Amino acid sequence: MGMDVFGQDPKNEKGEYFRNNVWWWRPLWEFCEFVAPELTSMVENGYSNDGDGLDGEDAKELAKVLRKSLRDGTLDNYEQTRNEWLASLPIRPCVHCQATGKRTWYTNPDNNGDYTPSVEYSIAEAFANEIATEGNGCLPTYTPVEKPEGWLEETKECNACGGTGGQQHFAKNYPFDKKNVREFATFLANCGGFQIC
Repeated sequence: MGMDVFGQDPKNEKGEYFRNNVWWWRPLWEFCEFVAPELTSMVENGYSNDGDGLDGEDAKELAKVLRKSLRDGTLDNYEQTRNEWLASLPIRPCVHCQATGKRTWYTNPDNNGDYTPSVEYSIAEAFANEIATEGNGCLPTYTPVEKPEGWLEETKECNACGGTGGQQHFAKNYPFDKKNVREFATFLANCGGFQIC
C-alpha cells in the first residue's frame, strides 16, 4: 500500500505525481507537520489516501517551508534527533515465537512447500499491543493449532527474529531522509495543489 499524490494543476512533469509507500510517507508527513503545522492542519487526513490535500497556493507555501528546512539546518537537526530517539528504543519481544527464539511448524511430507505454524495469533492484537506499549512489548494471545494428520512437527530457529527472541522497535520500520523531502518539495512547487489518493 502506498500514498499516490496527484497534482491538481501541474505546471510540468515534476508536479504530476509523487508516491511513497506507507513506510516512507508517515515520517515525511510527520516532518511536514513539524515544520508547517498551520499548513498541514488544513489536511484532515494526511495519513490516509482518501483524496485530501492542499490547493495550489498552500502546496507552494509548503514547498517553500520544506526547502527552507533543507537550507537552514532544521531538517538536519530533526533527522539527528529522530535517529537518536530511534537508537534509544528498546528491543521488543518477538510476537512470532513468543520471545523464545524458536518456532514450531507442521509440515506436509507429501508437499515440499506446504506448512503451517503450530500456534495462531492475531496480527491486529499484536499491532494494538505494539501501539499500547509504544513498542515495548506485550505479546498477543496464542492459540495452539491441531497438527494435521500425517504431518510432521519441526522446531527451528524463528525466521522473524533470527533466533534472538527480540525484534527492533516497530518505529524503525519507517525510514526518513533528506532526498525524499527534497523530492516532495519539488513536487509541491510544481503540482498546483494535490490530492493524496
